[in-house]
Amino acid sequence: MTCYFCGGKVVRKKVDHIHKWGDKIYLFKGVAAEVCSQCGETYFDSVELQKMDQVIASDRKPTKKLTIPVFAL
Repeated sequence: MTCYFCGGKVVRKKVDHIHKWGDKIYLFKGVAAEVCSQCGETYFDSVELQKMDQVIASDRKPTKKLTIPVFAL
């Protein structure tokens, strides 16, 4: 597979992904993805995206919580 944006080689790897749902932000660690080795563009298949959405919609407790500072410019 080649990258849609730069034409670079895309490789399968595990990544950390910030997923926005409404006005909330979630961090998923170790998500399977296809990543361009040239520009870093990340592609997720529908199965991985559905997994993330199901986790957020469930009552599952996160393994860790973080505080994120927010700045207005």
